[in-house]
Amino acid sequence: MKNIKTLRCKRSNYGGARQSTEWIVIHYTGNAKDTARGNANYFANNNVGASAHYFVDDNDIYSSVPEGDIAWHCETPNMPFRCTCRNRNSIGIELCTCGDYQISEKTADRAAELVKDLMDRYGVPLANVIRHYDVCLKNCPAPWVKDVNKWFAFKERLSDMTETNVQKICNDMIYKYNKELEDRIITFINNKFEAEREPRYDKLEDIPAWAVDTVTKLVEEGIMQGDGKNLGLTKDMLRILVIMDRSGILAL
Repeated sequence: MKNIKTLRCKRSNYGGARQSTEWIVIHYTGNAKDTARGNANYFANNNVGASAHYFVDDNDIYSSVPEGDIAWHCETPNMPFRCTCRNRNSIGIELCTCGDYQISEKTADRAAELVKDLMDRYGVPLANVIRHYDVCLKNCPAPWVKDVNKWFAFKERLSDMTETNVQKICNDMIYKYNKELEDRIITFINNKFEAEREPRYDKLEDIPAWAVDTVTKLVEEGIMQGDGKNLGLTKDMLRILVIMDRSGILAL
């Protein structure tokens, strides 16, 4: 990651070594208009009791708290936790705002570049890039809480997927699922029919011992058409023939 400037936060505003990097939390400064340098300078010279690892604006990224240390950024007092994200296992990023308290596209783009670099270096999945709001319901970053589509658009920047790519992936997954489902249905039907299909005896050597004499006589007498190789007899047919033979009805 290039062009990150450093202006260290006052030591009283952040804690010791972080335990892990499992989450990346996005905040906003909430000012009418400010800069990354202005915020970094404020936290460097005042006892605030809060902090962030990075500040981002249209033009700059400032590193305030070292990545390896705990920034006090997401554990808002008296607000309920909604996930396992805490200061000790996350990196906090503050986005500066425009004159209308909004986050500009340039700032969002610069922040996305930073976040993707952090995701790559620490192995943080996209699902664990969250808003301060997602940690404890604080209205931060307010523009992306009020309009969740803007938050989704930011996360799309992180996924390197265009809408076309996403649609293609979805279509491929649907096709694969449908093909697998079709194959499973065909296999099921074939197996069911195979199981229910009555076995047929086409050759004399396949005839059960209890019916072989009867069938042999029928073939030899020419009563049963065939050469003993394509008889097409079912078990029920064999039973009937044997009963008729033994009862003298066939008179062979």
